Amino acid sequence: MVRGTAFLHARAAVIEARGTASVSRHAMVLANALRELDCFLLVLLDEIAASAGLRGTALTAFKRRRSAANKLAAYPALFGGSADDLGILLTLGKQKAVLLALFRGRRTTAGDILVAAKFSTIDLRTISTYYAGLSVRLIGHAELAGEELPLAA
Repeated sequence: MVRGTAFLHARAAVIEARGTASVSRHAMVLANALRELDCFLLVLLDEIAASAGLRGTALTAFKRRRSAANKLAAYPALFGGSADDLGILLTLGKQKAVLLALFRGRRTTAGDILVAAKFSTIDLRTISTYYAGLSVRLIGHAELAGEELPLAA
């Protein structure tokens, strides 16, 4: 997770220096970066849950969740995520969906266009820094909690 965020953090400067040919291309670059960060985070959450003792059908059901925000909310004692994290991840998920829709040329609503307009000014370095900080906090919380942390559904 940390290496992935570091890579995207470094790539942000290259992306900014090159610029983009179109709004659609810029949307694709940002959406792909968010998708990669989400994938890293989902794997990290799955590994933390497994190392904390989640097993069998409970672990399978947990791994099937495709939203990091939903995974964090499922076991708050395990992850120690905050309401801010949930809100940020939900917002980033919505923005990613809008960016993908813009890239694919799908119809968007006025609200989607406003979200995309706000997001087009987002700094990929800020996002990658957030994800890196979140992953460090999650790992630190899991290490402090130890292996015998009770899992509450």
